[in-house]
Amino acid sequence: LKRKKENPFNLHYLGKENEKSFDEIFKKGYYVFPCIGNNKIRKSLINNFNDFKLNQFNVFDKNSIISDNAKIGVSNYFGPNSVVNSFSKIGNGVIINSASVIEHHCKIGDFTHIAPNSTLCGNVKIGNLSFIGANTVIKENITVGNDILIGAGSTVVKSLNYSGVYFGSPLKMKEDK
Repeated sequence: LKRKKENPFNLHYLGKENEKSFDEIFKKGYYVFPCIGNNKIRKSLINNFNDFKLNQFNVFDKNSIISDNAKIGVSNYFGPNSVVNSFSKIGNGVIINSASVIEHHCKIGDFTHIAPNSTLCGNVKIGNLSFIGANTVIKENITVGNDILIGAGSTVVKSLNYSGVYFGSPLKMKEDK
């Protein structure tokens, strides 16, 4: 990734994460976090972090609520008023955005993004690299496969097994024209 011209948080630029020189910097014990919204770029970045054996962590907003018995991977973000309930499992590199609710026994795969104010009812499974749009509701016991994009405001009442873009209520797959 390129160095940005604007730096509103006055963060120290350490170099390009995919160069060997970057590894030397992190032998000093720094911790890293992937602040990237794009699922595929975030995956690539985290894979670089793993290759260099860099220290990763999760970011929890002070107003997020995470069950003590939820299993949480690394390099995840939990936004304000997000909720992860009992026995849920969150993979690595996941974004659970503001006011999203992940109910009991849900499983969210790696590098997935749950946009603001989405609700996953109990026992929902989301695959890797998927995107759940803002204000989406997914009914209990539903499976959403890998690399699926669900548009904002959608209602999901049937499992989705094929990659693609889905939207609406009732949900339909976007067809290429």
